[in-house]
Amino acid sequence: MAIGGDRVTGYEKSKEVILRKLGTPNPDPKLDALERRLMEELNTLGIGPMGYGGHSTALGVLVTEMFRHPASFFVSISYMCWSSRRLELKLDAGGQPSFG
Repeated sequence: MAIGGDRVTGYEKSKEVILRKLGTPNPDPKLDALERRLMEELNTLGIGPMGYGGHSTALGVLVTEMFRHPASFFVSISYMCWSSRRLELKLDAGGQPSFG
């Protein structure tokens, strides 16, 4: 999540911050406290992955800020559904699939 900037730079910054390793504290103590609070509150919603319910709605909340002169601030959020599954497919020389 990026707070501030304009619509374009805020979105770009929110995509950058999503690359920060989960579990690492935010270097800004105020933003670190915000991340921890949001994480705690999000996981009380009971939404779970893809809305199926559960105790883990969010695996991480990463926040950054940008300067902005006007009185209003954009909040840009980039998210990834963590329940997305991965599958490995290998094809042999004859084109026959095997799943891993």
